Amino acid sequence: MGSLAGLLKAAGHGSHVGGIGSGDGPAGWSSYFAVADTLTTLALAQGLGATVVRPQWDSDWGPMVTLADDQGAVFSLCAAPPEP
Repeated sequence: MGSLAGLLKAAGHGSHVGGIGSGDGPAGWSSYFAVADTLTTLALAQGLGATVVRPQWDSDWGPMVTLADDQGAVFSLCAAPPEP
């Protein structure tokens, strides 16, 4: 897994809206959604047909889980700690 090379900020809002990473793997996109509670949102997503690709783990940005929707699109949920 590559390191995070930078973060973009939403103009005037101060929120993280994306990142640019680097690494040895193939080029691609990853989608991450910030949620209030990872486990609650995981249960909701599974109830709608999502499957777990990678179980919850503690990341530098908070608890994270990777899922695939019912069509196979992969995305991650992250409950990031509040910004200072």
